[in-house]
Amino acid sequence: MYTALHSHGVVELGLPVSRLEAAVYPWLDRGGKWSSVAQMAASFKGRGIVMASGVWHSKLALHAATVVRQLGCHLPIELYYSGEADLPAQIRAVLETVPGLKTVDLSTIVDTVSPGVSGWAVKPYAMLVSSFEEIIFIDADALFFQRPDVLFESAAYRETGAVFFMDRTLYPGAETASRQFFLDMVPQPSEYAHRAGRLVPRLSIHEGESGVIVWDKRRSLHAMLLSCVMNSSPYRDEMYKAYHGDKESYWIAHEALNMPYRWLPGGGGAIGFVKANTLNLANPITICGGLYHTDEQWRPLWFNGGIMRNKYTTQGQVGMNLTHWAVDRTFRGTTWEWETDDMPFCLTPEQPGRDIGKLTADERDVADMMLRVWIEQNPSAPQP
Repeated sequence: MYTALHSHGVVELGLPVSRLEAAVYPWLDRGGKWSSVAQMAASFKGRGIVMASGVWHSKLALHAATVVRQLGCHLPIELYYSGEADLPAQIRAVLETVPGLKTVDLSTIVDTVSPGVSGWAVKPYAMLVSSFEEIIFIDADALFFQRPDVLFESAAYRETGAVFFMDRTLYPGAETASRQFFLDMVPQPSEYAHRAGRLVPRLSIHEGESGVIVWDKRRSLHAMLLSCVMNSSPYRDEMYKAYHGDKESYWIAHEALNMPYRWLPGGGGAIGFVKANTLNLANPITICGGLYHTDEQWRPLWFNGGIMRNKYTTQGQVGMNLTHWAVDRTFRGTTWEWETDDMPFCLTPEQPGRDIGKLTADERDVADMMLRVWIEQNPSAPQP
């Protein structure tokens, strides 16, 4: 807040800035929690995990948060929802049995009605208004092999304060609405987007996924604000035609504002099991399972989609015994088989002998823990 001790010029500047903020971020002033973006940013403290869930994902969120605690990570967790109907009290009570997890109604902090904040759009708002200064956003169905807080120690995070992960490499060479939307918004992409990305050089129609995002909110504040705007109506109406929800908005916001960010290595891979028709080969060539990501040393870090073969179908509710992984090191030469009712996505990498590996004994222990916790929390779930 400006005071009489400030110069006359600064006081005069205050009114236009406040009006500008009210015009660009009208949803921010709800319940009188903050009077300005600066006041909101000043309230950020410490490190924490941010999640978002409605009823449909609540069992997955409970599982993911429990796995985080089983790994020995004690960062506080704020799980956001949008109104009572989105996540009723009885489900919130179950989620809050996870030590250090509290649920937060986003609609009591920002105006969720005018910008149409629901579903995917809850995620950028949750990250922005969370109480933490440094955050790891974890999707409800994202499961970790390592403690999530190791991400704060990565070189990518130390250098930029903004770390993202890539989606699957699909349809190289295609000219699609996804690339055109990006170029319309960012006519001059960064050198990093040309060198390290896939969308600009037409290596894939997808770039990022938003299952895990790591942000230093002070360094990345303006990109976070822009990602909220991009996921608000009416702007998101066009973006969601080009992309699958919110997933590309975060790195694009950094590109649009010429702010640094980093991808962790590789396109999205697969972690799960060897495809049945390759079991008899000396070296497997196809791995089926969740959307897989590594750390900077290419070690298993996390995967998206939950422990089930296909969370969307009745036949896919079977839990997976995780034994193998496959990575996409070069964004070239990969073959994906689409998920079916009873099978997850399957990846045949460019060089199976180089790009497929087995989980270590310690990693198998973590995988077994994931499956055990899922069955304990969902005793009626089909056994693998």
